[in-house]
Amino acid sequence: MAGRPLQAALLTAVAVLAAAERELRFKAPPPAETPVRLFTEPELARYDGQQEGQPIYLAVKGVVFDVTSGKEFYGKGAPYNALVGKDSTRGVAKMSLDPADLTHDIDSQKRN
Repeated sequence: MAGRPLQAALLTAVAVLAAAERELRFKAPPPAETPVRLFTEPELARYDGQQEGQPIYLAVKGVVFDVTSGKEFYGKGAPYNALVGKDSTRGVAKMSLDPADLTHDIDSQKRN
């Protein structure tokens, strides 16, 4: 009968671990963070990488991303500078730097 206390302890440990796993697995995700700041188009245009020391912002589908750490790509004279300081959703989606595509409007051109 010496094994019964060991069995009871093991069963208790398994039950505790199963309950903890269930709690972790089915725990609701934390609520989404609220936007830190909303931008008008003219405000966003100020962050186009042309001024040294200013952040560089790129917007896609209305979400503004700080791309300052990639200023060699997005800063003044850089290859993707045309995308910053505006919502460039269509340009990003099409991987295009064509000025006609540098807009948030993804519906105005016919789809091929």
